[in-house]
Amino acid sequence: MPPSRVCDVPIGHLHFIWPRARGLLVKALDRGGGGRYAPADILALLLAGAARLWVSYDPDKKCIEAAILTQTIQHPQLKELHIWLVGGSNMKAWAEEARDMIEAFARADGCAIISGGLRRGWIRIGGEGWHETGATFEKRLDGDAQ
Repeated sequence: MPPSRVCDVPIGHLHFIWPRARGLLVKALDRGGGGRYAPADILALLLAGAARLWVSYDPDKKCIEAAILTQTIQHPQLKELHIWLVGGSNMKAWAEEARDMIEAFARADGCAIISGGLRRGWIRIGGEGWHETGATFEKRLDGDAQ
């Protein structure tokens, strides 16, 4: 079995990993962030432990090929792990491993569900048990028709 490509990044390692993962998450924010967060906001959440960064490392190219941001949300009745941002390339190499690792983390953390606010095409990599529960609609009120 090949070594793992995917890992979660401990807070103490963010100073080293963040510069390499930042650009991947910026691309994801540009596609669907709606101007809600800047990269500095995301880093602050990570440093505060309010979000978790997962990365996939390409051993051949010796670079981070993907970055995933998750947040744990404690609702009154259950705990949820929300996959918030995903950016990167070479998805076939890491998507299944990332999904399995994140699901295992969520179970170990006592989460009852995993959700994702991702683009519609991501449902294909979810695998067994994942289903679409709705759509998110948004209208900008600042005059921009985005």
